[in-house]
Amino acid sequence: MQIALDFRDNITENETYGNVSDEKTLYNVFRFDSYCVPIATTLSAISIVGLVTNLMVIVTIASDRKIHQPTFVVICSLAVADFMFLFTRYPRYIIQCFFTAKFSVELLRAIKMVLDFSGFLAGIASIVHIVFISVVRYFIIVYPFRSYVLLTNLRVILMTIVIWTLSAGIAVLYTFAVLINGSKDSRLRETTNLVLTILFSILPVLFITILHALKAKVLTKSISNCSQAVRNMSRVVTIVLTSFIITTTPSSTIDIMIILGYNYTKTQLFSITSQVAKILLFLNFTVNPFVYFVNSIQFRKSIKTCFGRNRHSRGDSTSTSHTHTSNYERSLSNISGSRSKQVHVAESIRL
Repeated sequence: MQIALDFRDNITENETYGNVSDEKTLYNVFRFDSYCVPIATTLSAISIVGLVTNLMVIVTIASDRKIHQPTFVVICSLAVADFMFLFTRYPRYIIQCFFTAKFSVELLRAIKMVLDFSGFLAGIASIVHIVFISVVRYFIIVYPFRSYVLLTNLRVILMTIVIWTLSAGIAVLYTFAVLINGSKDSRLRETTNLVLTILFSILPVLFITILHALKAKVLTKSISNCSQAVRNMSRVVTIVLTSFIITTTPSSTIDIMIILGYNYTKTQLFSITSQVAKILLFLNFTVNPFVYFVNSIQFRKSIKTCFGRNRHSRGDSTSTSHTHTSNYERSLSNISGSRSKQVHVAESIRL
């Protein structure tokens, strides 16, 4: 995933703006290019869909108690991170392409600082949540009984809070070392970029791959004993992890190439490739809700109940309650009739 250098708009220049005083230099960072219109149109469609679907995931999981489970709790927090990334990175790109002349230098610098920090925070949180999902599913499948006792919703929520806190600390470090102080200390800027790129691009993929292989081995051996729900959720997590690797690997590769200073990073072909990688990166934060809806029957029922079938469900519940009431009244009348018959029989016996 493009951790460091995707958060700059001109990939041939350093992402430093804290001490910029020249208006032309700052506008260079937000420059308009010929690819802006098609790329911005594509990113607009992806971002709007991603914002809506991730918000639906958050509302559905928060409102339906039937899916208040550890895996869905992590998925909800992941949806928050994905929503936050799209909510900050999409307007950042639109401002870069079309509205640089509408703002003063000071305001443009402040907007860029806020959006870059928020987007970087959301990107880090999303990556760590992907890793956390793989850990949760591995623990549930390999140690089912122990996970049932130890892996509670409260503990998962506490872990997500820790993840967000850690991500905020890393975002502060990146903002200071790369964005604000990068023009003064180029070695600190390059080292921070390289370390963060490797730490949150290559290591998560290796860790996820190892855990997934171990989980698949256990799941294959006990496939006859696993419930359908466990297999369905494992398939969901597998697709999420696979899409994460596919959509973030190109941007991570570009990051490393830029940091290492390859000469062909300034060519037009590389510029086009970087824009394609950016589209894939935005897809990474949009595709997950569709994976949940297509592959999880439980989530599909919840989201239909939450957004599409409230009236029908209420009507069904009302008719069901009327049916239960009528059946109850009939049973009462039958009981009273049988009791009256018993009284007549008892009186005849006494006589």
